[in-house]
Amino acid sequence: MKSQITREQWDKYILDLFFGTNKPLENCINRAYRDFNRTLHGFGSLSNNENITSDIKKYLSDEFEKVKTLNITTKIDFDNWHKNKCMEIETLYFENGYSSFHIGQAQKWINMTFKYIFSYGNKYLDGYNEIYQFCHVPLDNILIDALKKFHPPELKTSWSRIDNYETYIEYQNWFRNKFDNLPLDVEFKLWLQESL
Repeated sequence: MKSQITREQWDKYILDLFFGTNKPLENCINRAYRDFNRTLHGFGSLSNNENITSDIKKYLSDEFEKVKTLNITTKIDFDNWHKNKCMEIETLYFENGYSSFHIGQAQKWINMTFKYIFSYGNKYLDGYNEIYQFCHVPLDNILIDALKKFHPPELKTSWSRIDNYETYIEYQNWFRNKFDNLPLDVEFKLWLQESL
């Protein structure tokens, strides 16, 4: 007998296993947080760490809803939005007593959230397609290692400790200039260890 379960149902099952069954945007933000939170050294010792995390996740949720309605039509538009969000996240941590938060961590949270949004697709998270072409690649050890053969700019610290936006955007611009394709398409192939 042939299964009555559709490919779409199996795909939804996999999404639920990986992300959870809450609201898709919240799932993306939460999953992206788990991708970098191990780098928040000492954050767990703050008495209000759960409230800080919850407040910043809410802030990000609002900003990811708003970004769909903004007129982002160029890389510069996106870069300005991205820089602003990274700086605001860093400020929110500082204002709440955690002074060891870095741009490297903020970029990972934002960039992985976008990557997960596109993993969900339009059926669950519509309105982001026009932004895809401008999105940054998430800097992390996997990508940095995969890029070594292409001679990227040298980072003076680990990705999570990048502490100024100029260093970060220099790496993104190098990536954009090195590869003619959409950045997230290239990153996807590199992550899967496919040849470019």
